Amino acid sequence: MSNLPYKLWLFLPFIFTHYVSGQWTVTPGPSEGAGQTQITLPSTYDRIDIIDPPRDDAGNVVGTFLATDNLQSTTSGNTFYFTANSDDFYGHVYIDWNGTDAAGTTSHTRAGGGDYVTFYVQETDDYPVLKTGVTNANNPGTSATYTVAEGETFVALATATDVDGAVPFIDVNGGADQAYFDFSGGQLSFNSPPDYEFDASVGQNNEYEVILTAFDASNSNYDVHQTITVRVDDTNDPPVIANGNPDLVFTIDEEEDSITWEDAIGNSFNLQVTDIDSSSFIWSPSLEPRNGTLTLTANNTTCSVDYEPDEDFWGTDIDQSPITGTNGIADKFTVQVSDGSST
Repeated sequence: MSNLPYKLWLFLPFIFTHYVSGQWTVTPGPSEGAGQTQITLPSTYDRIDIIDPPRDDAGNVVGTFLATDNLQSTTSGNTFYFTANSDDFYGHVYIDWNGTDAAGTTSHTRAGGGDYVTFYVQETDDYPVLKTGVTNANNPGTSATYTVAEGETFVALATATDVDGAVPFIDVNGGADQAYFDFSGGQLSFNSPPDYEFDASVGQNNEYEVILTAFDASNSNYDVHQTITVRVDDTNDPPVIANGNPDLVFTIDEEEDSITWEDAIGNSFNLQVTDIDSSSFIWSPSLEPRNGTLTLTANNTTCSVDYEPDEDFWGTDIDQSPITGTNGIADKFTVQVSDGSST
């Protein structure tokens, strides 16, 4: 190794330096995101001082240049580490320094025309950054878990950025249950509402696996993936009246001696309820008749319904709302059933 003054050496494989009038150039320079780069200055000095931090073409400070023995900018040695402030930095770097020996101090600055150090940090392709989250996309991990109530389709938000400039494209790109998902408008969603009682997940555990991918615009080797587990929670399903919800219309003859509903239709009228996750039910009127008496005889999953109109009441108009004590408009009532949580 030469000990000539002002000579610059770099102790990294395949990287060499050469002297150009007024500067020492590292070629090829380190790559973007390379971390610490070891550089050796002339060994003939008793002390070396880094008099200005590394700067770029615009004069911005872009990193640190510290001695390997004491991590300071002044050392009796001659070996330093350059570390960029950002793994995404690339471009020219300039370093001014002083060397002191028995003859005095020699300044090597870019402004003064001395033998300053310079090198170019080579640009490399960067991985996109893919983030997901429910209210804010702030999870950049390789995996994430989200919980969705059955019947809901929204799972998570997702965004992707790339310091290389292009906006990465995001899409569903794998996972055992990928067929049940879609990514659109920045949102990962189920194609249709999941049903806890009718589990469609491959694992039959109400946990669905899907992979989101942020595609690098220039190099598919830099595509970034996040594996997402979506847990579907059970919620209370409302009871369903098996007879259906449409309005039912029955006609009673006012002139009959017995004018209860049961007599008019020839038998008792029963409603029946079904519920996939409940077994106890409460029947009640949600709208009482205005011109008659409603009697409900409940037996948990079934309810017998009987109606007796007031004396001398009649009404055939089913489109209007009944008025107490007024003939002409059909009387109406509504029956509801509850499992204690939903109706």
